[in-house]
Amino acid sequence: MTKILVIEDDKAIRENLLDFLTLEGYELTSAANGRRGLQAAQEEYPDLILCDLVIPELNGYEVLQFIRQDRDLATIPFIFLTGKAEKEYFRQGMELGADDYLTKPFTLSELLRAIEIQLQKRDRLQQRFRDRLQQAENQVDYLLHHDLLVQLPNKFSLQQWLSDWAGDRLLIPQEGDISACVLAIDRFDRLQRMWPQQQIDLILQSVAQRLKRYHSDATPLAYCNINQFVFLLCDRDVSEFARTIVESFQESFLVRNQAIFLTISLGIAVNDAANLDLEDLLDRAEIAKNYAIEQGGSQCQYYTPIFRLHSRERSFIEANLHHALTRQELQVYYQPQVSLNSGEIIGVEALMRWFHPQKGEISPVQFIPIAEDSGAMVEMGEWILKTACEQVKYWQEKFQRKLSLAVNLSVRQLNDDRFGDRLRAILLQTQFSPHSLELELTESVLVENIQLAQQKINELKSLGISIAIDDFGTGYGSLNYLQQLSFDIVKIDRCFIRDLDWNATNAAIVKTIVEMARRLNCRTIAEGVSTEVDLIFLKQQRCQALQGYFFSPPLPPSELTALLETGHICPLPTIVPDSERLNQISTKY
Repeated sequence: MTKILVIEDDKAIRENLLDFLTLEGYELTSAANGRRGLQAAQEEYPDLILCDLVIPELNGYEVLQFIRQDRDLATIPFIFLTGKAEKEYFRQGMELGADDYLTKPFTLSELLRAIEIQLQKRDRLQQRFRDRLQQAENQVDYLLHHDLLVQLPNKFSLQQWLSDWAGDRLLIPQEGDISACVLAIDRFDRLQRMWPQQQIDLILQSVAQRLKRYHSDATPLAYCNINQFVFLLCDRDVSEFARTIVESFQESFLVRNQAIFLTISLGIAVNDAANLDLEDLLDRAEIAKNYAIEQGGSQCQYYTPIFRLHSRERSFIEANLHHALTRQELQVYYQPQVSLNSGEIIGVEALMRWFHPQKGEISPVQFIPIAEDSGAMVEMGEWILKTACEQVKYWQEKFQRKLSLAVNLSVRQLNDDRFGDRLRAILLQTQFSPHSLELELTESVLVENIQLAQQKINELKSLGISIAIDDFGTGYGSLNYLQQLSFDIVKIDRCFIRDLDWNATNAAIVKTIVEMARRLNCRTIAEGVSTEVDLIFLKQQRCQALQGYFFSPPLPPSELTALLETGHICPLPTIVPDSERLNQISTKY
């Protein structure tokens, strides 16, 4: 029932108002002076106040001022009932915040109409407030359950969906599994180094839009962390779903009118319906996804317990890698590069090795990618460069021979604006000739930003340093890179050197690479040469140098010093053996 407070010092008028408004269905309370009226308002919280202007203790203006200053009472409709009909009284009351001003005498119908109008106004304001409050609650709820950047549900929302799903399963018992499929953009950290954050945000939004194609009520999609998209799948063919997702990324993304090709890696973990733990499910799927990325990306991996051991191994490497230099656990090994004309050692490639006091030798395949991701490769790269320059300078002077030094350059070093100054300082400190230094870049370094790569390469070549493209032929843009970037050396990847005596495709690729490099005035070095057949074919194609176990594995400095002292020469063939397979290779390609 609507409650009205009447503040009126004239008893007859006050009682008439009370009787009349009670008959109209209102709940009434009253006060005979301003102070008691204010006290009643604070205690009763009426829906509307009727107040005379001239009343004892506190006049109507003073009551109104106190009402409007009270946060809890400020919105209560306030109507003056007074015999003061002069304009200045009316204006003062309205300026203080009165909602209406009725002068005595007034009719009961006028009073009812004024009350009705103010109560309707109050109801509209309250409804507007409730609507805004609901909007705010909806917004807070959306923020709680969604990621604003990609406009997808978040992990909290995923947990709620899983709880609802589990409840439905209890109501309708069924057998089956639920799978978590965690997706991530491959080489995302490199994208972050290539593009400003605004561009990265647009890429993530574009990926989210594409993944929404595969979202449904039964297959929720969420964005749980930076570069972590998650699907939950119930009782469906997860392999087929994952294959569809991977294939969908064959189509490029258009970001600010620029076509960008992305690949993704997926990790999948499966739980039965009776054992649901979202954190554990996502953790296992994340481990599988990380393993997929480490295997080259653009693939899907199902979680197995061995992946967790692999994850722990990675954590161990990350934790110990930063101390490897200070503890002198890193060593530089050198693999000879041999001339295919003379058989003599003409250079060496510096390769990093890690010997941990408890773990023993840790493979570069394990720790180099982690060093790259963590940023440790910058310090390690400078260390190996300085160490190798000092060592090869020693060999050059001791044996009075021209030896080149090849050192791999990481993407972090290439993109470091201070690398050029550090390189100059190393060359000056070691007195190593830049004309004897070859810096090797892989295609994964170049693919990030070919314009920036060209600028960096030109800066290095201006010092007299030679630039080699390593693992050539394994990327999509090899020919494009050779045409656009001014390389001096092409290193043919070992995967094309294997099985040259029967693999016609590899033989054709190697022949094409050597011929292409010759036309572009680049020297060629074949990596991974391990058999005499490899050697014969490469010599026939006029490849200029080899590197591989056929001549020597990577050696510590002392053993390579001994090899140089003996003057060991690679046994180069002079006549191709009369074998049918070798004849096919030499004549067909």
